[in-house]
Amino acid sequence: NSNIMLELASKKARDKTTTKLNRRKLEKNLPALRGLTRQDPEVFPQRLYDILLDCGVVLVGLPALANANLNGATKKFSNGSALLLLTDRNKASDIFWFSLFHEIGHILQNDFSSEDGNSELYRRSEEQADQFAKDLLIRPEDYQAFVEKGNFDKTDIICFAEEIDIHPSVVLGRLQNEGILGFDRFRELKVNYYFVS
Repeated sequence: NSNIMLELASKKARDKTTTKLNRRKLEKNLPALRGLTRQDPEVFPQRLYDILLDCGVVLVGLPALANANLNGATKKFSNGSALLLLTDRNKASDIFWFSLFHEIGHILQNDFSSEDGNSELYRRSEEQADQFAKDLLIRPEDYQAFVEKGNFDKTDIICFAEEIDIHPSVVLGRLQNEGILGFDRFRELKVNYYFVS
């Protein structure tokens, strides 16, 4: 089913641009892309699409197929442009942003391989993309300083998110994924996105 989704996304994206992927331009636009996390979900999708398209990346959002264990994927087209697919498998805002930057991490590394999910190369590539997304969304030194303070109330999370100019759900999601907070805590900080293009 993951392959079917990638094929569907490829069909949607193939003729959207002839702009070749420009990784340097994409890298320069990372701060602007990160800044979109705090924008209204009614507003940011078009801006996100436009910035990526300008860098030679076609963003496609698809509803997740049953049994397709897929949040996102990338593919390089023969005309030099790239596809970035995001699914609505997990609609929570923190997962959306993490998945987006995870896939951008693959694109910046020119990593479009469809390696077997059990191979060492695949695992290493996924770890690198995860680390890229984590560090881009919250700088390691900022995160470490916040965690060392040890205050994880809702107000602390919101204040820290404002300080580093990121959506509070991104901070909450990170704390939950690292086992500092339970997944049932502060659900109201998360927003569901229905991103299908």
